[in-house]
Amino acid sequence: PVPRKVSNGDGYVKFQWQKCPNAEEYVIYKKNDGSAWSKVATVGGDKNSYSDKSVSGGSEYTYTVKAKTKNSISGYHTGLTITYINAPVMKSATNTSDKIVVKWSEAEGAVKYVVYRKTANTEWAKIGTVKGEKYTDSAIKNGEKYFYSVASVTAENVKSAKSTKSVECLALKTPESIKATCSRSGVKI
Repeated sequence: PVPRKVSNGDGYVKFQWQKCPNAEEYVIYKKNDGSAWSKVATVGGDKNSYSDKSVSGGSEYTYTVKAKTKNSISGYHTGLTITYINAPVMKSATNTSDKIVVKWSEAEGAVKYVVYRKTANTEWAKIGTVKGEKYTDSAIKNGEKYFYSVASVTAENVKSAKSTKSVECLALKTPESIKATCSRSGVKI
């Protein structure tokens, strides 16, 4: 089998390969930071991907795969390498006057973060990139509920998956100032 793609997920690395005819099983191997290959899983011949949850932020992993039939096992290719980066953990989205402030935890190895937003009627869309763990969204509509998610990005421009748990906030803009005048006859607004 030929390795096709390796990508960051939220809490895992996904490894994909091209299927082989007549394969009954695939044996997945991984090495970490120059170590020797080690077997991490065996999956059925109908599969062409594996999600490895035994990963930690900032570590480099290389994956390859062998195909097995009743009587033989194939060789393997060099493999595909990725630096795993965690998706940030979302903390809050707070309505403040005419904007929403979104906060998340720092992800190890991240140098910047890509912020995404959606509503009940729209898909996720990128709305900004920042270097810290906070984003201020001032392009909001009064009365609209917004959902936010964030992806981490390394110095090598490797991007994590978006956070699977988003935060939400209802946009409520503060009304204009109200002037009150006091007199003997009462309060006039």
